[in-house]
Amino acid sequence: MKTRDLINALSDCGECQRMARPEAQAAIWLAGAVLYACILTIYYGARPDIARMISNPVFILELLSLLALTVLSGIEALHLSRPDRHQNYWLRYALFGLGAVGAVFAYLGGSELGLSDAFKATSFTHFDCLLDIALISIPPGLALFVLINKGTPIHCCWAGGTATIAAASLGYFCMRIIEQNDDLAHLLVWHAFPIALACFVGIALGRLTLRWR
Repeated sequence: MKTRDLINALSDCGECQRMARPEAQAAIWLAGAVLYACILTIYYGARPDIARMISNPVFILELLSLLALTVLSGIEALHLSRPDRHQNYWLRYALFGLGAVGAVFAYLGGSELGLSDAFKATSFTHFDCLLDIALISIPPGLALFVLINKGTPIHCCWAGGTATIAAASLGYFCMRIIEQNDDLAHLLVWHAFPIALACFVGIALGRLTLRWR
């Protein structure tokens, strides 16, 4: 759509309702997502060694990095629902840095990774972890897509990718509190890989559902 055609189309719509600031929308979304995640966490129950783990600074830093990834990804996804000066290009690439920081803390807090361990981790006996992360992350992810679609995203792939990263990171965060498994190979295959997969799924969904026509 040409700029002149866009201006004419917007002027024909009459008075448009102003959207809330992306940070305000992100706060509402995050409050609902955290409440939902807390309910599921209470339902499943915290890991038996949670009292010992929260005294481990590496584990706490890992959780904080995951929470920061969730918050910043959600904020960036809602910024991307605007086609104007709200674009924060630097924040998109900062998300990869946060993901790397979380990976470092997971490595420091996990067991040593061997080739045989990685092979064993691919066993589908742990498929329930993937289902649990999906159960936790899909409803908040859908809610975030709805909020994005109320705007006018022009970077639909970036918006979809960051939205699913936010939701999947929240699922990873909750699973670290619920599941008593610090095996590095398991975390890599069944926790970190779903976040990467969710990013690509979000890019495809963003292209299909968030495209501004």
